[in-house]
Amino acid sequence: MIINTPIKYSEHFRDPKIFAGKNNDFFLVIGAQTKQTKLGAIALYHSFDGENWQYMGSLATSNTYQMIECPDMFRMGDKYILFYCPQYRDNEKDIPLKSFSVYKVIDLDETTGEIDDKNLDENYFMMDYGFDFYAPQTFEDDKKRRILWAWMSRMNDEEEKAFAKLQDSIHCLTMPREILLEKNRLYQRPVKELYNLLGQDIIIKECDDDQFNILNDKHTVYLKLENIKEDKNIDWIIEDEFKINYNFEKMEFSIYRLNWLTNNWDKKSCKLEKIIDMELWIDNSSIEIFINEGEKVFSSRIYRKHEKISISGNLCGELIAKNIDR
Repeated sequence: MIINTPIKYSEHFRDPKIFAGKNNDFFLVIGAQTKQTKLGAIALYHSFDGENWQYMGSLATSNTYQMIECPDMFRMGDKYILFYCPQYRDNEKDIPLKSFSVYKVIDLDETTGEIDDKNLDENYFMMDYGFDFYAPQTFEDDKKRRILWAWMSRMNDEEEKAFAKLQDSIHCLTMPREILLEKNRLYQRPVKELYNLLGQDIIIKECDDDQFNILNDKHTVYLKLENIKEDKNIDWIIEDEFKINYNFEKMEFSIYRLNWLTNNWDKKSCKLEKIIDMELWIDNSSIEIFINEGEKVFSSRIYRKHEKISISGNLCGELIAKNIDR
């Protein structure tokens, strides 16, 4: 299959993704940049056989971002979900500056190729609130589940060089996640098969003032905090280099990572009205946090320096800790 770049777009025309239509036909979305304005767009194509493609026009456009990368689009019920990555670029130097991953829940007229919201700059939702998450793509499995993977790295060049000194590989993918649509919002949950990897319980040492401490030989650890008390903050620290905080008065969930270059704490956060449960999956170089059964997710790489993993904090609910067998 060969698609020539339409004349209205620059050579920043990439990341094609095919999805099925309702009538045994096919659509294709491609990340693009318009030639005249040097602003981002998503191009839409249609095919009856999956081989011969007709350009339908711009599905949606941006007036803010210089490029749109890595689109994905699929149907869930009577709605369509559109993933995309807005990107700031320095067009004169032709280099990327900053980008992130978002989604919209939209309606698509398959006959015209028109959607109800063509503005890529507004009314979107963040896919993930952590430090390292980009370019999510989904596939439907044999159980009709929509499964997501994403690239788990947003490090700059200098951070990558330092990270490589302690890790065998710089980049990795997230765990596979099942995507669910509830009240026009996406929920991301670890696929059920991953729970088959959970092994023996880890000893949780309870201390004074409702504090706990975990010291474990294995770096691969699963934690779940359930029945969280409504009037309690969460304050956890992992290996003195990664902190988790929920402030119930501010209704803000935050993570802090000690920057391995500057030695300062970097922060990522989101608004969260209440927290009911929290699930952590930790391995040698990453942590994925699922809040309220996947309502919010934080994905981050972590810079491990110790042979054992230590986790401590306040007990504000029922805590489960298990090894992850690989």
